[in-house]
Amino acid sequence: MLSNNEKYIFTSELALAISNGLQVEDGLKMLVGFDADVSICAKKLEDIMKQGYSFTDALKESKEFDEYMIQMVVVGQSIGNLDVVFKELSTYYARQKELNYQIQDAITYPFVLILMMFVIVATLIFKVFPIFENILSQMSMSLSLMYSARILSYIGFFILLFILVFGLILYFIYKKSPNKVWMTKLPFFSKLNYQKEMTKFTYILSLFVSSGYALIDAVDIILLSIEHPVLKDKILHVKNRMLEGESLASALVKENVYDQGYGALLMAADQSGHQDEVLKTLSNRYKEDLERMLSSFLNRLEPSMIAGLSLLVGFVLISIMLPLMNVLQTLG
Repeated sequence: MLSNNEKYIFTSELALAISNGLQVEDGLKMLVGFDADVSICAKKLEDIMKQGYSFTDALKESKEFDEYMIQMVVVGQSIGNLDVVFKELSTYYARQKELNYQIQDAITYPFVLILMMFVIVATLIFKVFPIFENILSQMSMSLSLMYSARILSYIGFFILLFILVFGLILYFIYKKSPNKVWMTKLPFFSKLNYQKEMTKFTYILSLFVSSGYALIDAVDIILLSIEHPVLKDKILHVKNRMLEGESLASALVKENVYDQGYGALLMAADQSGHQDEVLKTLSNRYKEDLERMLSSFLNRLEPSMIAGLSLLVGFVLISIMLPLMNVLQTLG
């Protein structure tokens, strides 16, 4: 499946081509000269369409696109605004790409810091310790303190090794997993993922409201793009309330999709007829809240990790210095 960045390139270029009066097929030919994966995907879609498939069916057959994009293309073709849909999709994938980069930055920094500390501790244990042991052996001195220091240092070494291996396992599971539901069970990432999904949900909803698309059908399409189980369950209940005759704003508020302040704002917008504008405003606020959450996480994590890892390295250094102090006292 294409990455968010590749889907951004794909949708933005098709939006440009279609808005200039070109057909989808012409737009695909333009994409052949782009990024390798995008080019391969465009060629694959061309080949599938030559077999008699429609553009939408070709998107499904290629297995390169998420269900949300496919359904949005169906909507665009049904209302005759495919270029507008591709433009909105490009904006959506650009935002998703930006959010993913911010989350990666939040995770990468502590991992690099731990890796550096691991290398330092490993160097002390496997390079410095043997030198001191050799000196003590040549001087026919007791190695009991050295052995104790080595044991203490190994404890620190294996703590760092465990953290690194655990982090790498989580990373590979994240990359290989088709859905990220398991992340919702992790303490910090549960809240982070929910905030990210709320940002996505509010933004997509604002697009549908502003386009005048049938809201019940819009909710069905939005459900295809939501991964967080708690939020998905709330949206399903919203849909049921709408089927019973409630307005979208009322259903969202009653199911606690938005907090009290945002809910009041949405209800007021529903009465004034400016729901799309308010939803876009809320989407930006959720995005800002997510950025603040990541920034706050890093601001707390950085000094905590530096302090903790410095103590760990200091502990290893002290364990090395104790035998050295013993040597100096003996020589004295």
